[in-house]
Amino acid sequence: GNDINHIELSGVQPNPRISSVRQGVELCKQHQVHLVLAVGGGSTIDCAKIIAAGANYDGDAWDFFTRKAKIQHALPVGTVLTLAATG
Repeated sequence: GNDINHIELSGVQPNPRISSVRQGVELCKQHQVHLVLAVGGGSTIDCAKIIAAGANYDGDAWDFFTRKAKIQHALPVGTVLTLAATG
């Protein structure tokens, strides 16, 4: 069968903190993640998108927000939207 391993990053808050992004990026790099799956609302999805970009970047993901770097490559992102009022 196909064994699918997963790593969970929980506790993403509304208006996610860069610390959550950095933690997610580090998990992706440590565990050689191939896909980021966001389960939740808009903040969770936003956090997942920047984690996916940061996972393939050697610098700090904050560089994308300060325009020191442009996103060149990102991991695929899947979403399971749990709120009807966002997305």
